[in-house]
Amino acid sequence: MVCFAPEDTATPQLTDEGIEVHPIRHLSRKGTNPVQDIRLIRELTALYRFHNIDLVVHFTIKPNIYGSLAARRAGIPSMAVVTGLGFTFLSSGLASRAARQLYRYAFRQNQLTIFQNPDDRALFIQRNLVDPDRSAVVLGSGIDTDFFTPDESLPDSPVYVFIGRLLHDKGIRELLDGFTQYQSKHPEARLVIVGEPDPDNPASITPDELQRYSRHEGIDFAGFQSDIRSFIRQASAVVLPSYREGVPRTLLEALSMSRPVITTDVPGCREVVVPGENGLMVPCHDPARLAHAFEEFHALDGSVKQQMGQRSRKLAEEVFSTKVVNKQYLEWVERVLNG
Repeated sequence: MVCFAPEDTATPQLTDEGIEVHPIRHLSRKGTNPVQDIRLIRELTALYRFHNIDLVVHFTIKPNIYGSLAARRAGIPSMAVVTGLGFTFLSSGLASRAARQLYRYAFRQNQLTIFQNPDDRALFIQRNLVDPDRSAVVLGSGIDTDFFTPDESLPDSPVYVFIGRLLHDKGIRELLDGFTQYQSKHPEARLVIVGEPDPDNPASITPDELQRYSRHEGIDFAGFQSDIRSFIRQASAVVLPSYREGVPRTLLEALSMSRPVITTDVPGCREVVVPGENGLMVPCHDPARLAHAFEEFHALDGSVKQQMGQRSRKLAEEVFSTKVVNKQYLEWVERVLNG
């Protein structure tokens, strides 16, 4: 197996796993420089040919688009995995229209495009961006249930944890507003925010917003954490009021560690919660309904919350574990290779 990616802190870990890693020089996370993008296509084409690749699998927007084009030029089969639609695709500007046109052209070159929830696949089919017969759904990228081990003990006082980038489309504004409404009746409650703003993303929370909420008693900003297990263990529930996801990994980690979840009724998020069984689901863009969900969860008996956590763990094991998900990916890889 060969991995093509920009060099970063994950590179040594991949090498330790026996994966051959080759850094990419012309892949930038942001930016729309056509010259840079053409260089990326040429770089990937040369790498695919040099390493005599049998099948290339792409993840994230730029590799999905330009990697698919490079694979076509190199004459090798390719798969794309759409892990989420992102701000650019969901906005209504020129960049969004251009991204959709690039998707349409690039995905025609693929043998298969995999989506992480059925809504994203349906949207791409509706907009004629992908061939229905060459697309499929695999729920998420898998969660290591042996690493994210269950912990059924819950804190004595209510602690809610959010894990993710501090972006408006992750529902960070609704979360902060909804929690402060709820906390006005329950001052002992705490909200722990694990993550940082993303200055390169136009949806990022502003420094002024961050500073204002940082002064609020009961809201703790923990910043980025490489290992979030200790934060999930201290949570009564993990909260993600996102606008749209592929399948949110942070909620899968919460499920695997036996935590109830509170999330929004949107693509990707609704796949990981059965309302009233392992968590609560609220409408998107609605801090008042989120505050009500905090109240509803607060009122539940401790044994009910534990049962919710147990059902979360069961869902993680049966639907989202790496054993289950990787098996599906390998089956699709075999189908593509076998024609």
